[in-house]
Amino acid sequence: MSTGQKTGDRRLHVHDEGRTRVLTLNRPRVRNALDTGLCATLTGAICAAGREGTRSGHGVGPRALLLRGAPPAFCAGADLDEEHSPEFLDTLGELLLTLVECPLPVIADIQGPCIGAGLQLALASDLRVVGPDAWFGLPPAALGIALDDWTVGRCVDLIGGSRARGLMLGGLRMSATEAAACGFSNVSGGSQDAAELADRVAALAPLSVRQLKLALNDTGTAAVGTGAAARELYEACWASADAAEARAARTEKRGPVFTGR
Repeated sequence: MSTGQKTGDRRLHVHDEGRTRVLTLNRPRVRNALDTGLCATLTGAICAAGREGTRSGHGVGPRALLLRGAPPAFCAGADLDEEHSPEFLDTLGELLLTLVECPLPVIADIQGPCIGAGLQLALASDLRVVGPDAWFGLPPAALGIALDDWTVGRCVDLIGGSRARGLMLGGLRMSATEAAACGFSNVSGGSQDAAELADRVAALAPLSVRQLKLALNDTGTAAVGTGAAARELYEACWASADAAEARAARTEKRGPVFTGR
């Protein structure tokens, strides 16, 4: 069942598919390029999903986010009219931080070009499904601009030092095949594969997923206190009703039903 949500910005479509909140960039004429307004709208939608999904005693909120772009691209980067704007850079930075700190797992459904700020969205996501027509570029040197330390570090961490240098210093493209070979792509496939992965993640124990996301992002570039929050969640997971449910399900030879408590 698909349920629509209103954002007030037609350039972002939001709807629910089961326990997955789907966020679709909708600027196909400019290959879903980001501008200040779209970044702010997307940030607000991610924050709202995070609040709904973790509300105490609220068992029907989203459990995963699926981020995609309207064909023919995932995201071609920053809108050329704004890429040098300090306001845009600040808003983009807030969006990337929101993705990383969102308590829900974020799956990027990458079909078509994923360039510049689009690649930054993919880097900030937790899992990536990459289609055969996807390709990646990160061309700051060609545009005479700089990249922040987080983007450079995350790129090296997830793509590898050699390919990251090729993207940034050599102006090279990375193909879908290369993304799979280096592990940047968690799944090679289309949008249906991305939806199935999101469904699978949404069925997992929410507290465990939150703790693991915090721990995985605790690389020295995350917000101060992330490590402490991860340790608190670690203790909460072991003492949770979901952990007891998993034990009972194994004993009773059935699938667990997690509630996030």
